[in-house]
Amino acid sequence: MFENEVVKNPRFNKVRRPRRIWQSGDQENTRRYVMTSRLFVPHKGPQSPAHPSDHPWLRRAVQNSGGKYSINPRKPAVYEWVDDSLVDLTQSDRPQFDPGDIIWMSFTVGFNVGNEEWWPDVIPIEFVRVGRLPEHLIDDIQGGTYPEPEVKPLIPGLVLQPITREPSY
Repeated sequence: MFENEVVKNPRFNKVRRPRRIWQSGDQENTRRYVMTSRLFVPHKGPQSPAHPSDHPWLRRAVQNSGGKYSINPRKPAVYEWVDDSLVDLTQSDRPQFDPGDIIWMSFTVGFNVGNEEWWPDVIPIEFVRVGRLPEHLIDDIQGGTYPEPEVKPLIPGLVLQPITREPSY
């Protein structure tokens, strides 16, 4: 629906690049959909002060960028709905989302035209746990329980640097 309106706009995709196939919604691309929120944004104006919640690795990456980037101040918020009010998820009895949680989310949609294709960006704003499936249904999701994901932790001392993409004309 969003895409149909954007494509009709004569100011969008003037060079008529094709739509990126990945995440197009066609039958072969429906297994997974990705939303992203940029970790770093181009730095414009005065430098924002670091927040205590900003991880030292992120602050160091900003310093290493030579002032070109800042930590994105628009991080997605995570909440739980408790007794008719929002509670920060970190202050909840279960401070993380788990399989079986019912999540309400808000997001924005942006559209990009790259060097070869155009695509939508779905950018999350808020995630709110509003309920939980009954326990007897959680084990039956996708025919079984969710395995623990394989996680490789970040290594202390690792230097993160933003990836730049200069437009080519």
